[in-house]
Amino acid sequence: GAFAEDSEQKKVFLRLLQEKNIPVTILHEKRDFAVGNIRFDVLFPPSALTGIAEGEQNTNSLVFRGIFPHESILFPGDIEKTGEKSLLTSTHKLSSSLLKIAHHGSKTSSTPTFLDAVAPQTAFISAEKNNSFGHPHQSTLETLSQRNIVFHITGQEGNIDFSL
Repeated sequence: GAFAEDSEQKKVFLRLLQEKNIPVTILHEKRDFAVGNIRFDVLFPPSALTGIAEGEQNTNSLVFRGIFPHESILFPGDIEKTGEKSLLTSTHKLSSSLLKIAHHGSKTSSTPTFLDAVAPQTAFISAEKNNSFGHPHQSTLETLSQRNIVFHITGQEGNIDFSL
C-alpha cells in the first residue's frame, strides 16, 4: 500500500531515493507503461494521491493489469470492497487469466462480483503460514473454490513460479 502522508517511513524512503538519485514516477490511472512486449495498464488509483490518511493505504492501493502475449495478470494490491466496486463501475478491462488475490486473501476483498468480472483461471495468494491476521480467510478460499478458480498460497507452497 501507500505510505501515510506524514509517516516516518515515507520520509526515510523519499530521503533514500533522493540520496541515491533514483528517479520516481508516480503511477495512477492512465499512466500505462510497457517493458519490452509486456504492457501494464494502471487501473487505480484514479489520480496521484496526496494526503493519504493513516489507515487508508489499502483503499488507495496501486492496481494494474499486466498484458503478456498469451496471458494477462491482474494485480489489485491491497484494495478492499470499496476499491473493487470502483473498478467494477469503471470502463477498465478487468478480465485476466491470472489474479494475484488482493490483501493476502482477507475477507475484506475478493468479492464474488469482483471475481466474476475478472474470471481468472488461476489465483495466487501471498500470505505467510499461520500469520496473526488469519490470512487467507476461509470465506475467500470458499469463494474461489465455488468459482472453480485454482489457487496457490505462498504460505503452503513457498515461492510460486510460473511461465508465461
